[in-house]
Amino acid sequence: MEHRLFNEAQALPAVSPAAALAYRDNTEKLRLQVDKAMAALTDILLFHVTEGRRGAISVLSAPRYQMLNGDKLTRYMLLKAGIAKVNVSASNGVIHVINNVLTPPAN
Repeated sequence: MEHRLFNEAQALPAVSPAAALAYRDNTEKLRLQVDKAMAALTDILLFHVTEGRRGAISVLSAPRYQMLNGDKLTRYMLLKAGIAKVNVSASNGVIHVINNVLTPPAN
């Protein structure tokens, strides 16, 4: 006996115009929520990156940095996050590992 996921003879369920509109509205709301969450995540990730190759001494001696998301990271915020490892060389910069996620200041 052949089992088919879709049977051509089977009628598709009827969908009312109101249900179709509600589905479209809910889909649009979900898309907006996902877009907002992606923008927030991008902002957080870019708050962890600055331009240039900066060694630990350079990082800790400056009072603040312009991060790629446009906000400023202060030395206090960096030290509060906890530094786990410094001067990890990468092909596109230097990585300094921290113990906590940095959150951009509220605008």
